[in-house]
Amino acid sequence: MNIAFSTNSLWNFFKFRKGLAKSLNNKSNKIFILTKKDHYLKKIPNNIKFIQVPINRSPISIINDFLLIIFFFKIFKKYKIDLFLGFSHKINIYGGLVSKIKNVKCILNLTGLGTAFIKNDFSKKIILFLYKLINYQKSYFMFHNNQDKNLFLKKKILFKKNCFLIPGSGIKIKKKKIQKLKKRNFVIFTFIGRLLVHKGLLEFLEAAQKIIKENTNKNVFFNIVGSIDELNISSVDKKLISKFKNNKKINFLGYKENINNFINNSDCIVLPSYREGLPRVILEALLLERPVIATDVPGCNRIIKNDFNGILCKAKNTNSLVKAMNKFINFSLKKRQRLGINGRKLVEKEFNEKKVISKYLKVIHNEKKN
Repeated sequence: MNIAFSTNSLWNFFKFRKGLAKSLNNKSNKIFILTKKDHYLKKIPNNIKFIQVPINRSPISIINDFLLIIFFFKIFKKYKIDLFLGFSHKINIYGGLVSKIKNVKCILNLTGLGTAFIKNDFSKKIILFLYKLINYQKSYFMFHNNQDKNLFLKKKILFKKNCFLIPGSGIKIKKKKIQKLKKRNFVIFTFIGRLLVHKGLLEFLEAAQKIIKENTNKNVFFNIVGSIDELNISSVDKKLISKFKNNKKINFLGYKENINNFINNSDCIVLPSYREGLPRVILEALLLERPVIATDVPGCNRIIKNDFNGILCKAKNTNSLVKAMNKFINFSLKKRQRLGINGRKLVEKEFNEKKVISKYLKVIHNEKKN
């Protein structure tokens, strides 16, 4: 069977899809990766074929979108693709369209519904229409939270029997020594993610300034790990970063390949996002026994339970975030450690990557839905 994985980047493939690809990479299958090249190109095994995709990340670009459709037609024909797996809206829609025309099974992963669904604008209607257009007997859809799945079913966009709920991309459970939270005379809150408005970065910075002002007698620090995504319409302005250049308690650390060290150095990870699919950074934080403050929105509230493994606050609400942060500051060390331990147990039980791979394999091999 010839299997095509298509994502926005090789980084995305190796970060989130490598385990699934590895489980399918055997003598019976040939794996193709259709994406944009980056520094992960050298990591591709010799028995997997990489093909550069002419994808443009802008929401609507008639010429580029047409070229993407033509590209998929050529690839499907040349390599006789038997199964297509997509992992972003544009790839899902155009790869799914070609799959439908060629009558090829496709599995499309809805990792989150994006800016269009946060704003609830006209582009949301277009996206829903296009997903309805590519819905057919051999198209299967993997959702990361029930709210997204129920939205598509309520609007009768997809067939219920072809929709599945999975625990995100899952995470590989590593048996290694955990760096326990220790008693110290300061607290570090860390935001990890792309520097986007809808990730709640503005609220994080506003909350940080308020807490620093309120807690003049306490050492509270705020780290931001991530880079500006200039191609995303929700990206924050570069001037915002320069504004905090001389602030000794708010630190912009930029993009980091390995975030584990920054999680371990933090007391609490904060993600005040407006909407998520199922955020990997929360899973990674909980796996390392770090409590999380997150917004009570789809995706985040599937993982974080109030006073069990973290704290939930209201989205787009700086005061609610401040309240949650102050609540954490006043927690005892024992309480913080308990939240972290609970978080690790939850990830091990419900978000193991093996569960995700098992669900995909059942769909691929047409096993009965459970």
